[in-house]
This record gives sequence, C-alpha cells and structure tokens, in this order.
Amino acid sequence: MKRRFLSLILLATALTSAPVASSQPQATDPLIGLWETEGGSILDIFPCGEAVCAKLAWLKKSRDETGALRRNAFDPSQPICGSQIVTGLKRDGASSWKGGTVFDVEKGRRASVRVRLKGADRAEARFYKGITLLGVTETLTRAKPAERAC
Repeated sequence: MKRRFLSLILLATALTSAPVASSQPQATDPLIGLWETEGGSILDIFPCGEAVCAKLAWLKKSRDETGALRRNAFDPSQPICGSQIVTGLKRDGASSWKGGTVFDVEKGRRASVRVRLKGADRAEARFYKGITLLGVTETLTRAKPAERAC
C-alpha cells in the first residue's frame, strides 16, 4: 500500500513538472518578421498570444499633401504608420494561417485575412469580406531590416 502511494506521488510530481507544449507562436515561426507589400509598405509580423499580428513598420506615403502625418481612421490620435493592422491570425497547418482580421486604417474598414507561405521569402495574403472567392490576393516578400522606419 505504501509503495503504491509513493509511486502515485512520484508519478504526479513527474507529470506536473514535465514541460507542456505551447500553442503560442514562437520566434521560429516562419511568418514572424518583416514583409514588404506590393505597394512598398513594410509589415512587421509578430507573435501576440496564441496568434500572430502585424503592424505597419514603414509606409511609402506616411504624410499627406500638407506634410502632416496621415492619421489612423480607427483612432485619429494615432498616425497610420506604426498602427497594428492585423490581429488574430492563427496557424492552420505547416504553411498557412487563417482567422485573422485586417484593419484598413486609411478608410476605416475591416476584412478577414488568411496567409499562405509560398517559399521562405514569399507569402500570399488573401483579404476578403465573407467569401474568400470574392477577395483580393497580395504577394508579400520578406524584407530585410533597414533604415526605413516610421
């Protein structure tokens, strides 16, 4: 009886101290990093909770015609450059992420987004409202850290 009780205690201790696999994205997640859009903007994709998010790290036209910083349509106190524009993008397989929301900070609209890797340095982002078939696809290319910043 004592031996069985001691075995149960040892088993419980071993199970509670064993490392648990995390569902959170790690820095080794291939989507994490800087990506350049077709329009020349730079996105910084980073882990946020169990998903990945993205913010505008550099914007080709960050100022309006008067020279003032363009403002975020969702929060006019914030400039567009540096704004978080993607939330909730969760991994769905080895090379795809889905379930995210993209915020058009220029026009104040939201859409769904999914991303598929097409190689180490290329990805396709699909933006859509409701049905993916009616969406728009944009190619992203891996960007190198540079002096370009907001």
